[in-house]
Amino acid sequence: MIRKIAVPLLFFALVALLCACGVSAVTVVDCEESTEYEYRGKKDAEEILEELGVEVSEVDWVVDEPAEGLSGRVVRILRNRPLTLVEDGKKVDVVLHGGTVSDAIRLSGLAFGDDYECNYPLDLSVYSVDGEITLAKKLAATVKIDGKTLEFLTTARTVEELFEKEGLVLDKYDACEPSRDAPITDGITITVRRGESRTVTEKIELDYETDYENTSSLTRGSSQVKTYGQKGEKEIVYEVILLEGKEISRKQVSEKITKEPVNEVVLVGTAEPQTRAPARTSSGGKTVVSRERCDDCDGSGHGYWVITYSDGTEDYIDY
Repeated sequence: MIRKIAVPLLFFALVALLCACGVSAVTVVDCEESTEYEYRGKKDAEEILEELGVEVSEVDWVVDEPAEGLSGRVVRILRNRPLTLVEDGKKVDVVLHGGTVSDAIRLSGLAFGDDYECNYPLDLSVYSVDGEITLAKKLAATVKIDGKTLEFLTTARTVEELFEKEGLVLDKYDACEPSRDAPITDGITITVRRGESRTVTEKIELDYETDYENTSSLTRGSSQVKTYGQKGEKEIVYEVILLEGKEISRKQVSEKITKEPVNEVVLVGTAEPQTRAPARTSSGGKTVVSRERCDDCDGSGHGYWVITYSDGTEDYIDY
């Protein structure tokens, strides 16, 4: 019991001592900062603030609260606090001298209720507000994604903002209907189709060409393959975009020849064909099997015939 009355007795003793010395105590509250100050004699709030070096503008309010009971004297400075409140693009300016965010909303006359969201706590002092107070009505939104249907009440105002707020990830290749920058309307349904990028490599055969070379080693009208052609190969790389497994676009990334084609070389004859004498029967009962003409064989300007008979013998006749 002695401990319970010790503090009040000490307080009254201190007050009595201060009064006896002509010293008074006051608490000066400037917005959210408090200062304890002792002064002598009788002084009004203006004098006390002047002694403390506290400046007060014409638009600020000063409230002098006298001591009551165990409460000491308090001088409150209610600074002029202009604020801007925004609701779906509509701006309202208000001026307060103290109070909370809730007081500012009430003074603005803007709609606000359980289906609204504020960017500051409602019980926050107006002196702690840094920037505009934004009020947003929560809108119903449905998102169909990855085989799920999700329901949200959101203050997001675009599809992309909704996904950011709710932690839904959209890849750069995903398709969104409506688009990511579309506005959120009450009751909107958003459908997401997953996309992906793949690298596809295609190999294409390259045809060879045919070159022709004249040769006197073959008779006119005849030909012979000197070098057989070989097909080459080309490799093309594409970036393919798929949407739910279906290709929707394709872009060439690179192209290179991995095997050069080899041209085919064909020899074409230019020599005149050799004429043969008609077969005939000799006086000796032999039959001429063939008659082959040899033109200018020794550079003398004349040639000869080679006549072959059925019995295997041959005759050479100059011409």
